Amino acid sequence: MQTNKKKGKNIIGIIQSFLILILVVLIIFMMIQISRLQRTARVINYAGLERV
Repeated sequence: MQTNKKKGKNIIGIIQSFLILILVVLIIFMMIQISRLQRTARVINYAGLERV
C-alpha cells in the first residue's frame, strides 16, 4: 500500500512539473510575440496620418 501511494504522489509531482514547464514556455513565447507586435504596431488616425 505504501509503495502505491508513493508512486501516485511521484507521478502527480512529475505531471505538475511538466505542466509548470509548459506554462513557463508559453508565457515566454507570449511575451516575445507581444514585443514583436508592439514593434510593428502602427495606428492610422482619421486624417490618414501614421502614428507610432
